[in-house]
Amino acid sequence: QRAGVRTVYAKVFPAEVTDYTPIADQVAASKAQVVLLGSVDVPTVSAFMHAFIQQHYNPMAMIATAGPDQGAAFVQAVGAKNTNGIMVPNGWFPGYRNTSSLAMVRAYIKRYGGTPSDVNADVAEAYSVGQVVAQAVTHLKSLSNAAIIRYL
Repeated sequence: QRAGVRTVYAKVFPAEVTDYTPIADQVAASKAQVVLLGSVDVPTVSAFMHAFIQQHYNPMAMIATAGPDQGAAFVQAVGAKNTNGIMVPNGWFPGYRNTSSLAMVRAYIKRYGGTPSDVNADVAEAYSVGQVVAQAVTHLKSLSNAAIIRYL
């Protein structure tokens, strides 16, 4: 609010929601210019986006905390023409120009096929965990979980 952004609708919904349409319809009715969705997965974001499409509601931007970072799975769920203006606060993307990241993307594509944009952030996160654990194992010269936990 201090930065000049006015909240026009806010709702916390339980994790076990099975139909997001009523909530998404309320968001659409608010006519908010920007939607910030505390999402956990592609199906949640997809449900909101499809409800928005049905209501002919097209915010200037939509920020989802998870979902859009899933690459091809997200695009397939919402349709390529519906991805413009959708963002996710993420620490990695397939075009990140880091030697290790580029090697991981190449290895992923060699193994599973596709393009860099098909590699989702979960892959990079898991890869980085593997790098950290490998460093710990190398340093400790041990595969002991207890020793690795203590080291980390």
